[in-house]
Amino acid sequence: MADLVVSNFVAFSDLHFYLTMLR
Repeated sequence: MADLVVSNFVAFSDLHFYLTMLR
């Protein structure tokens, strides 16, 4: 369960970083 949360958080953070780079 914890691994899933961490993975989801990392994916969300990576997506946010990608959107920031896009700007």
